[in-house]
Amino acid sequence: MGKHVLEQLREFSLCLDMFRSGSPDGMDDFSRAQFLAATSRQTRLIILNMSRQIQAQRLYHRKIVQALNRTDDTHKRNDKGIVDTVETTGVHLDQALFVKKLKLVKRLMFKVKLLHCGQEMSLWDFAGIGDSEQDGGGVGNEKVIFEEKVRKGRLAKLCEALTESEVFVAQIFDELDLKTSIRRWWNLKIFGTFEQLRTEMELRYPQSETVFLRTNDHKMIHGYWIPGRAPDGTVGQHAGLPTMILCGPNAMYAEQVQYDSDLLGFYIENGINVMVYNYRGYGLSQGLPSISNIRMDSETVASYVRQRVGAYTRVGVHGRSIGGVVATHLARKGFVDFLFADRTFRSLNKAAKHVVGSWAEYALPFFTFCFDSDLTSDYIFSSCYKVMSNDPNDEIVNDNASLKTGVAKKIISDELKVRLMEQSFKLRSSVTEDAKDGQAVLVLPRAQFGMQSRAIVQYHHILNSQETSILFKNFFEIFDKIKEL
Repeated sequence: MGKHVLEQLREFSLCLDMFRSGSPDGMDDFSRAQFLAATSRQTRLIILNMSRQIQAQRLYHRKIVQALNRTDDTHKRNDKGIVDTVETTGVHLDQALFVKKLKLVKRLMFKVKLLHCGQEMSLWDFAGIGDSEQDGGGVGNEKVIFEEKVRKGRLAKLCEALTESEVFVAQIFDELDLKTSIRRWWNLKIFGTFEQLRTEMELRYPQSETVFLRTNDHKMIHGYWIPGRAPDGTVGQHAGLPTMILCGPNAMYAEQVQYDSDLLGFYIENGINVMVYNYRGYGLSQGLPSISNIRMDSETVASYVRQRVGAYTRVGVHGRSIGGVVATHLARKGFVDFLFADRTFRSLNKAAKHVVGSWAEYALPFFTFCFDSDLTSDYIFSSCYKVMSNDPNDEIVNDNASLKTGVAKKIISDELKVRLMEQSFKLRSSVTEDAKDGQAVLVLPRAQFGMQSRAIVQYHHILNSQETSILFKNFFEIFDKIKEL
């Protein structure tokens, strides 16, 4: 967007310079009029759009404050940082300064008068002639005339104001040293700010509701409730509509889901409410992201959705990429009625291994403090309706690291281990009586004991820590039962 704005301002400035200097430029009067109409109209649209954007950002800032005020809990003292994130009025200082420069350009365009088709009008009104036309087609075949006094006075001031606006935008793209470039990227916020993203979300989905939820560790999670379209075609708060919780991929903000219109539009048009939220540490959500934290936060979100729609309304979860960690967790915990694991992995370690190298599989847990990112068991042991999708050409989630591969290996591996256990416990042994304590002791031949020991070790690897503890606490009882059978 920044480059487009800069190009349009430069073209308009070039066009005005031609009229101001009066030097020959190889264009006839009609072509120059067409050029002026096209460039002035684009500049007019930039000014109007930026002004609307700033007004919408200020309005949305007030909505955020109102949403925060609706959270009736005792931890609001920590929420000041959320409001500060959106600036004092919802508009960044650089944005406000740029709009101020554009408003100066607008005022000067009103003051600059020209003659067109025998009528005197302002340059701003002239720029609006062809709003419904293309390429200046609305100016007719008449030339544009600026009086000498205007060319040397107000038109020159307008060119200066345009140059200042150009220079202000051009600093985004200047080639600077690395340190200055990083500082500029971090501090200079004219286009593409989070405030703009949030405002566009509001403008595209005016029925959406801004939601703030408090987690168990007193952090605030920010999200959007977007109502689905009811059977009568209306969009609003309708009871009984199913709801889908969207869990996005890594480094994706909830506001960016608006650009995936096929996905969001599919759910809304089919009468499904959508709850989308920012992981902690993203957007306006507080805290630091981690696997354990986003799992905990997802339970807060799912509980809110269930409370809002009722116990008998269907709730689903759609998790893409790292969102699959959240989605499979909610499904196994019984928070949802439907699971869609969309192009996700079986574990973070395996995904890192196939993208970076084998060393990453072992190094990742020590850098991320994530030692439990296995999605396979969560998917298998979730009892709701579930669907899995996979892209074998995915450049991030290798096919060997995908959830599909993990589930397939887990099922086959478990089946083989069960069969091995069945074979190894066909006991060919004798039982003797222990004279000291009167308990039956199982005596196994050495070769058979070695095979069974290996089977037990393999079986141990498919149990979790709690199941393993139970197994060894009741080890002798298990063998007694096997003996009786």
